[in-house]
Amino acid sequence: MKVLVTGGEGFIGSVLCPLLIKHDYDVTVFDKPKDIRNLMDLKEALRNVEVVVHLASMVGICERNPSEALSINFNGTVKLFETAEECNVPRFLFASSTSLYGVTMNATEDSPTATTDLYTFTKKLSEDYLKKKSSEDLKVTIMRFANAYGVSPKMRYSLLNQFIAEAYLTGKLSIYSPESWRSLIHVADLAQAILLLLKVNQSQPCEVFNVGVNEQNYRKGDLGKLVAEYFDAQLELIHGNDVRSYHVNFNKIKNLGFTYRKTPKDACSEVGRHLERGVDANDFEI
Repeated sequence: MKVLVTGGEGFIGSVLCPLLIKHDYDVTVFDKPKDIRNLMDLKEALRNVEVVVHLASMVGICERNPSEALSINFNGTVKLFETAEECNVPRFLFASSTSLYGVTMNATEDSPTATTDLYTFTKKLSEDYLKKKSSEDLKVTIMRFANAYGVSPKMRYSLLNQFIAEAYLTGKLSIYSPESWRSLIHVADLAQAILLLLKVNQSQPCEVFNVGVNEQNYRKGDLGKLVAEYFDAQLELIHGNDVRSYHVNFNKIKNLGFTYRKTPKDACSEVGRHLERGVDANDFEI
């Protein structure tokens, strides 16, 4: 099966693509300098493709460049989907986020979503568009990822990875709004979950899956304590109001047979070893 992975050289994509190749998928990586907003680039990349896995996205603080964030995250998604439709691609997997749940406990795929920043706004716009445009001819799988952590060929330091880096490099760790909840998943387990969803014989034009682990819903303060204890770092808890606090239910993907292997404690060890080899400052652009 021929698969196009946008963002295939990114934090998640650089783990996913080798896994797909190992499982005998014919993988085409679509990443810089190619542009998902460029029709010629897309038509060339989508030739004979059977599945699109759309990971490419502007992440982090999108407010720093709002027009570019909207252009890439939403307009790029529309352009990619329309071109996939023209090229008779039958499946489209879209990377969204559990951060869309805003402030929620035990959020399922049917729970209301909320936009708390420009990033979640672009993801909700994209989800709404794909739900409307999905069909029997081009089925859509929306994957709401938990916060990914762990070591990847293309590192990114956000949430747990950021906590680990701060504790390891400075001996201190500050956690804002420690009462807030976050959902997590190791990047290697996330890649396995995407592989599982690729294999699903989807009956509906559009399906939504929360992609994560029930056992890895953490309060930020508890996550900070785990990291601080591992690295013997000084922990500061800064109480405040967080616009996001989400505890997510992952039973739907669990019922497909998804299991996880890695935990946040494993990440402390592996990310710590990775940091011993040096840090690229660009990885901290979150």
